[in-house]
Amino acid sequence: MDKEANPMDYFNLIDKSVRKLDSFIRDIIDFSRNARLEIEPNRVEFEPLIKDIFEDVHFLENYSKFRQSVLIHTRKDFQSDSKRIRIILSNLISNAIKHHLERENITPEVIIEIKDSGKGVNITVKDNGPGIEEKYLQNIFKMFFRATDRTPGSGLGLYIVEETVTKLKGTITVSSVIDQGTTFTVFLPNLHK
Repeated sequence: MDKEANPMDYFNLIDKSVRKLDSFIRDIIDFSRNARLEIEPNRVEFEPLIKDIFEDVHFLENYSKFRQSVLIHTRKDFQSDSKRIRIILSNLISNAIKHHLERENITPEVIIEIKDSGKGVNITVKDNGPGIEEKYLQNIFKMFFRATDRTPGSGLGLYIVEETVTKLKGTITVSSVIDQGTTFTVFLPNLHK
């Protein structure tokens, strides 16, 4: 009924709110599933899994600006819980896209590398975004912690990532340099049935 405002502005606000709420609900569901469901090892096929994740996050505001590099060097017999691995990769990839900064002459990039380690796989998700201040690095995996208010979020994503990695008997580390980017390194053991 507001005659002076553009109705599309309201629709955009509604759209943003719905997407934020949807993201929060997905985080809660992922957390709940991870806590109560048993691990179901199966053969993990990383290439189609990552392709699906990129299709899921294509609606993110900065997606079209991003260059993606995916390097996969694993044996075909790696087994783990592919649903949980999807949660881990989805959170790390969407964070790289959501938190990038516009910088002149720098194309935003996310690099995913998956390598066989003999006893499992090492997964690296690296971006060339704004980085995380060193004083915040020890807190980023805490529930509801947010290192910045530049972008919306619940502060649950990295908490869920760490909980999921732990459930899969793996480890996660992070390194970051301000204005150069952040690298998450995940080790996941091969969970044979």
